[in-house]
Amino acid sequence: MGGTHWFAVVDSSSLATTAAAAPQSASSTTMEPGAAAVGPEGEIRIEATYDVQPTGQVHIAWRMDTRDALPAPLPAGLMPSLPRVGIRGVAPARLGDVSWLGGGPHECYWDRKAAAHVGQYGAAVQDMRVPYVFPQESGGRADVRWVALLPQSGSHELGLAALSATPPPAPHLHVSVSKHSMEAIHAARHEYELSTDPDALTFFHLDYLHMGVGGDDSWSPTVHPEFLIPPAVYAWQMVLTPCTTPLDAEWAYCALQNAVLGAAGAVDL
Repeated sequence: MGGTHWFAVVDSSSLATTAAAAPQSASSTTMEPGAAAVGPEGEIRIEATYDVQPTGQVHIAWRMDTRDALPAPLPAGLMPSLPRVGIRGVAPARLGDVSWLGGGPHECYWDRKAAAHVGQYGAAVQDMRVPYVFPQESGGRADVRWVALLPQSGSHELGLAALSATPPPAPHLHVSVSKHSMEAIHAARHEYELSTDPDALTFFHLDYLHMGVGGDDSWSPTVHPEFLIPPAVYAWQMVLTPCTTPLDAEWAYCALQNAVLGAAGAVDL
């Protein structure tokens, strides 16, 4: 799928915390305007606002200025496109099941989703990846309305769900989950080099945008221009909420649709 841009947050002094048991809604800007994530390829300027609700839900609004994210000049033959715009995180190993409402049941991407029907699906995290001959990112799911990471035991322990919250006509989330970090996949040259430990941590990506994968044929893997992500300013929203079953995530998403998107007269279930 091509390279991934690597960035490390350098303005950690701007991070703020909010009391976990606040009796009312609390908001805090955790990355002040001007906070930057920088790497050898460029710079991204980030603003993130967290609105913590008494229910445990966290409403997050992101603004990412990626106009300086790519090196200048670009190496010959490369298109000015970002691989993805979003966040990644790590969940405890016990969250080994994933359910989602979106494209599936198989992997699907922006330019490879005609055969992926929107529905509710579920799988073990270790079954989400596709074992291609050369290890690479795989197993993404497009058009995801909500995704829930849940304990594999089905014990109804607390899990975590992410809800797409950017009003239409913005796209829904692009999601991938794996038992392997991006760094581990990048370092491997053969599938057997990747751990098969089911008790490994769960790594996830929640993307606002993910570029296409291209590959119309075996000799020209270039992604079509309409499926590239030009460097620009992107603003998007999502909600994190505790859950114990997929139904919890479904109800939370329906309530979000009614409260936020429905107010604008555009409900897209």
